[in-house]
Amino acid sequence: MSREVKFSLCLLSFLLLGYVRAHSTVIIMNGLSHEHILGSTNEVRGYVELKNTGRSLERVVFYLNDLENQCASGQLLYQQLGENPRSLAEHLHISATEYTLQPNEVYRLGYSITGLGLESKTGSFWSVLMIELAEPINTKKQQAFQINSKVRYAVQLIANVGEKQAESLSFAQVEFDEENPSLLKVRMKNDGLFSLKSKVNIEVFDANGTKIFSENSAFKRLYPLNCNLYTFDLSALPKGKYDGVLVADTGTNLFGTNFNVELE
Repeated sequence: MSREVKFSLCLLSFLLLGYVRAHSTVIIMNGLSHEHILGSTNEVRGYVELKNTGRSLERVVFYLNDLENQCASGQLLYQQLGENPRSLAEHLHISATEYTLQPNEVYRLGYSITGLGLESKTGSFWSVLMIELAEPINTKKQQAFQINSKVRYAVQLIANVGEKQAESLSFAQVEFDEENPSLLKVRMKNDGLFSLKSKVNIEVFDANGTKIFSENSAFKRLYPLNCNLYTFDLSALPKGKYDGVLVADTGTNLFGTNFNVELE
C-alpha cells in the first residue's frame, strides 16, 4: 500500500528521556523534568528525590550529559557535557556523584544552577542528570551469553533566562513511515528560544467533507531549534483520497498545516 502526502503550512493563532526496567527497585519520586526561571546574577536550587523500594542496598551513580533531538537526522542524542550550545555545563552543579541507598530509604540529590555568565543571553538552557544503578538488576543466560541489564534515568534540568518571547513552531516533516506505510510521522520543530510543550491533533475528512478520523497526541517537550516526533496510525482508513488538518497546540498558541493523502 502506497501513500503520498502533500502539505502546506499555515499559522492558526512542540521526551520519556528516562527509561526504566520493569523490575527496578530505585524510583524517582518527583518527576523526570525540572524547570526553573533564572536571573542573570542569581542561583536556583533544586533536588531529585529517589527511593529504594527494595530490600537490598542500592549504589547509585550520578553524572551529567547534554541532550539534543536533531531535526535533520531525527536522532535523540545524549552528548558529552558542553557539546550543546545551550548546555548548562558551566552553570550546573550536583551535590554528589554517587550514593548508596538503604532499603526503603528516600534520598534527595541536590543541584544548583547559577546565572553568572548568562547576563547577555535569552532563552532556555538545559542538560540532563543521568541516574544509574551501579549493579545490574537482571542477569540471565541466553545461548551461552550472559546479559546484564542496568537501570538508567535521564532527568531534564532546564533554566529559562530573560523575558519569554512569542512561541514559534513549524512542521519540519510530514510523511509516512517506509516500513509501516500506515504510520504518519509528524516532526515538529521549535523555532523559538524557549523550551515548550506541545501536543498535535489530527483530523481527516473524506470527499464530502465528513470527518472520519481524529486523534490527539500526548504533550511532548520541544527544546529551542530541536524537534520531536509525533505518530498517527491511519491503518483503519479505507483506500481513497482524503484531506487532513494537523494542529500543534501548546496550550497558549495553535500552529497548523493542511495535508492531502491518497491511500492505495
